[in-house]
Amino acid sequence: MTRTMRPDRATTRAGHPTLATATRGRILFGGDYNPEQWPEETWQDDVRLMKDAGVTSVTVGVFSWARLEPRPGERDFGWLDRLMDLMHRHGIGVVLATPTSAPPPWMGRLHPDTLPRDADGRIEWWGGRQHFSHSSATYRRYAAAITEDLAARYAGHPALTMWHINNEYCTSDHGDEAAAAFRRWLRERYGTLDALNTAWGTAFWSQGYDNWDGVIPPRRAHYLNNPAQVLDFRRFTSDMLLECFTAERDIVARHTPTCRSPPTSCRCTSAWTAGAGPRRRTSSPSTSTPIRPTRTEHATAPSSRTSPAPRPAAPGCSWNRPRAPSTGGP
Repeated sequence: MTRTMRPDRATTRAGHPTLATATRGRILFGGDYNPEQWPEETWQDDVRLMKDAGVTSVTVGVFSWARLEPRPGERDFGWLDRLMDLMHRHGIGVVLATPTSAPPPWMGRLHPDTLPRDADGRIEWWGGRQHFSHSSATYRRYAAAITEDLAARYAGHPALTMWHINNEYCTSDHGDEAAAAFRRWLRERYGTLDALNTAWGTAFWSQGYDNWDGVIPPRRAHYLNNPAQVLDFRRFTSDMLLECFTAERDIVARHTPTCRSPPTSCRCTSAWTAGAGPRRRTSSPSTSTPIRPTRTEHATAPSSRTSPAPRPAAPGCSWNRPRAPSTGGP
């Protein structure tokens, strides 16, 4: 998304920086740039083509975690140093990303607890992207460490215009660590099992819970999942993703003058399979959260929204009403 910002609005009413801080009223024109994926000898030609096209801004490092941390605790910033310097010499600003949306393969191999599970209990392995459990303490520790080192190194670099936190927050997890976090979230929300049973309408189909340990995410069911349980799981997922975002945002904010480089992210709306629970991409933090998106990528359904207070299911709500047609996909 390309936009201009009022130059006189440098901060929000709460005192947070806006994009006007970095753009100074100009239009930023550019896109994602992933030069770690091809030989460094081509970078000069890339820059020449950017200048010919009028590019003024590139987003860098979104999927570079394995390059920046090839082995646990090891750092390789040399290539990124050269890239940042090259962009600055040619007057192209850099939106620098934290690379935490695509953990390196060694993380899943050494720490299987960082890998999410789907509603069927299947592990989502490395080999793609966004294969992280938002509730994993191990993942969060590694994500904070690489963000800390990245921010400490580049906070003062003249090419830096903005931070890009993670990418397209949309990951869900139905595994055991996420289930324990879901129960904690529900305890805070409802307080008692009686309140939970009332809000979820568990008298229907003999779903009443007598112990918190019996409460799980909406995993694969024989027929239909409890819709109130599914809704709360979407809200929980949104809150977990927001915690991941704010942890990294706060790290870069400590290192970077907020009046110069505001943190942003990229938001992807979610698609859900009617009547069958979440698809692989389940939830993004809502637009009311403190995320300043650089762009929004639309799927087929809006993202979940966190409700401020629990409410019971509407009277007469039935699980066996006719389902809406599928929006497509598996």
